[in-house]
Amino acid sequence: MLNLKLRDEFLGSQMPGTAIALRRKDNTGAAQRDPDFILSITYPTADVQAALRALSSNRPLRPIVLMGDRGRGKSHIMAVMHHAVQSSARVQVWANEWGSRLASQTLSDLLLESKFIAIPEPVHNHEYPLLWDLIFDRHPKGDFFKGKFNQMAQPYPPRSLLEEMFEAQPTVLILDEFQKWFDGLSDQAGPEGVKYRTLAENFIQNLSELSKDRPDILILVVSVLNNNTDAFRQVHRDGPVIIDFRGPTAKEDRKKLLLYRLFKNRENIPTAEVRSLLISYASERFRLRFSHLPETERERVVSEVIACWPFSPELMELLEDQILLAAAAQETRDLIRILASVFRERGEAVPVITPADFFVDNDACGVQSLIDSIATLGGQEKLREVAQRNLETVKTISSGAAVPHAQELISALWIRSMTPGKNARGTRQELHLDITREYPVDDNLFQGELVQLIEASINIHGEESPAGRLRFGPEENPRTKVRASAKNDKLWQPDLVASESGQTVYPGEDLKHVRNTLRHILIPEAKRSSSHVVVLGPNWEDNPWVSATCITGAEPAGSNCTLY
Repeated sequence: MLNLKLRDEFLGSQMPGTAIALRRKDNTGAAQRDPDFILSITYPTADVQAALRALSSNRPLRPIVLMGDRGRGKSHIMAVMHHAVQSSARVQVWANEWGSRLASQTLSDLLLESKFIAIPEPVHNHEYPLLWDLIFDRHPKGDFFKGKFNQMAQPYPPRSLLEEMFEAQPTVLILDEFQKWFDGLSDQAGPEGVKYRTLAENFIQNLSELSKDRPDILILVVSVLNNNTDAFRQVHRDGPVIIDFRGPTAKEDRKKLLLYRLFKNRENIPTAEVRSLLISYASERFRLRFSHLPETERERVVSEVIACWPFSPELMELLEDQILLAAAAQETRDLIRILASVFRERGEAVPVITPADFFVDNDACGVQSLIDSIATLGGQEKLREVAQRNLETVKTISSGAAVPHAQELISALWIRSMTPGKNARGTRQELHLDITREYPVDDNLFQGELVQLIEASINIHGEESPAGRLRFGPEENPRTKVRASAKNDKLWQPDLVASESGQTVYPGEDLKHVRNTLRHILIPEAKRSSSHVVVLGPNWEDNPWVSATCITGAEPAGSNCTLY
């Protein structure tokens, strides 16, 4: 696919975790590695630019709060901020280069200060029972001022001591997972009678006020999940700079970040080549989904496809806005892993990856990563098993000839059925687009395939109209079950026994139905026939009388019977 390459970390047999940790005991944290590591996987989104601006020479003189749900990239940005302090010259060059590429005045004019040091820490790990222990441990003059504090016999370091220490060495204090840490504190006195929550409240207030009043010596940076907890209120009173991951450009920025994080050479592939590759798909997308729009909107629709390549806009929207909203998902970091998995398996086979590429019967297509991200009670795994059984039934009944896109259609419908609530379904137009590749799929052929698929799959539910929406469900569709069962020869073998899977079987019931039907057709009810009608056995060509049965049921088959 235009020689598009995943980053090396996604090419191994085991998919690595994508969570960014500031610090680790083995010194592999993002703040402990060379700045080139984090910069090489960072796209300068609006949030990244806001964070760097908050550290620049013309920064707002207030504390900084990064606020957003888990997995949105707060730790990643904090790692960039750490290196912007510790390696300001290197990060400034990186920012200025991106400013030229993106025509961003913010990045082009960025001027970082070099007098600060950074103290980053994921405080939810509770490596430091008291926050000032962290500062004393990491500050160049920490031992000296720790001694002065110990001589004061005060419950926590006073502002005057902090001010003196930070004047000796201006500091950027970066506290990741601040909300988790603060909300986990308690005032229940321990063995030493320490009321950790009260001490933290007072000390954080001192730091926050100092960061506002003396931004020349202290910059306080914290991350929180939301704005409705005591953790946020501790710094909110000082009017912090809030970097909110739900801004107006957040969705578009997150898409650019994802693609940059996944691929090492996507920026180098000419847009004209991408457009040529996607022209059939993009045209079908406009026809199937946006035909109500004027022709002047076609270019915008095509541009959306190019911007999301190698993934379809519908897939990105389905995963990010619906499926990964589940409580168990880690949003962006899970999405990276899922997309990397499906690209590894399908990236060279198709021009654009759609929901149809998450093959329900192939774990390597990102299916297991997707289920692991959202499945908490096994419901999604069960729905997958249902889809797999339906796929097997379709293959058995049609031998693949009537439904050549069975695997893709069932996979697309399954993944669209994983969304919560009323959104758990897909339209026929969406499914048609999902299986569109280098060339359009003829409308009549698609409709024929879909009819065969629905009649053979007993767990597909939905509306009968052409504009109706379809979905997979664990419950069976009674009407479809009758049709599918009637076409499945394996369920009607005379010597068949009940399957271990619990599937209902009908050994010989079809023959009984034929006999009863023939009886009503050939045997008059008004008077007794002078002859008998016999249905020959399955080996009627070589041994016609074996298993032959008189359909009246009164006499055995013999020479007195009439053969048909």
